[in-house]
Amino acid sequence: MIFARASRLASEITGGARLTKVQERLLLPVVRGRDLSRWSVKPPLRLIYPYDAKARRLLSWRHITELWPALASYLQANRKTLERRRSLRGGVWYSLVEPRFAAVGTDRPRCLISELALWPTASIPDPTSSAILGGAGGGSWLVFPDDTYDVYSVVAYLNSVFVFWLLQDLAPVRQGGWLVLEQSTLGVLLIPEFLSDSDSFARQEMSRICKEIIGLVQSGSDPLASPSVREKEARINSIVLQALGLSENEARHVLTRATKAGFRRRVDAELPQDFALDV
Repeated sequence: MIFARASRLASEITGGARLTKVQERLLLPVVRGRDLSRWSVKPPLRLIYPYDAKARRLLSWRHITELWPALASYLQANRKTLERRRSLRGGVWYSLVEPRFAAVGTDRPRCLISELALWPTASIPDPTSSAILGGAGGGSWLVFPDDTYDVYSVVAYLNSVFVFWLLQDLAPVRQGGWLVLEQSTLGVLLIPEFLSDSDSFARQEMSRICKEIIGLVQSGSDPLASPSVREKEARINSIVLQALGLSENEARHVLTRATKAGFRRRVDAELPQDFALDV
């Protein structure tokens, strides 16, 4: 209940008036795992976020009432529903179960990763401040606190066939081939050294191609079916395999196992039959 479609929620609380900057901070853009697509995502939801994210504290009810009376009225009208949440565990009735201050309280670049997907689905949100809902079928996020890593090259790596191959051993696989990619799995995922080297050609090229793909997706290209997107993804796969120093036989092993695990079959199932997939 506490979140709804962004346009409907904002309209219901404000009466259709334009949101102020203060109000924007209390309606956090969020996505669910099922909303997430590869490369780029624009959050379709707004989550009421009654916190001062910088100070990492819940706003007092008096403060909310003075700051935005219409929002206070909206919450008060739904108080009984909010109080009945089992997950609240004794918390203040209008608080969230997990405010995630570490991610919400920063404007640093981030990527969102679907927790349950047929293959890795990493995406850069627009706006950057967006969050992803957790829980079964939700997602995880990586926040980049400094410039050691570049968000674009990391997203390109996470969406590569090599990571799909790695996850066959690292991530639980449910019936139908669905990968369960939780935050704990991301913590043990191999991150190549070249991704932390700002002078690396591989990192620079992957970042450039990722930006091009995001541009295509934001312009309306299908992140799965677009030949232009798939062509650029194939280039990223080649760069990753070469930058890792894999021999031809090792690279072939990665591609073969990924194909057997369903990489080619799953994509073909969602593409025209005459579409040739180059990995």
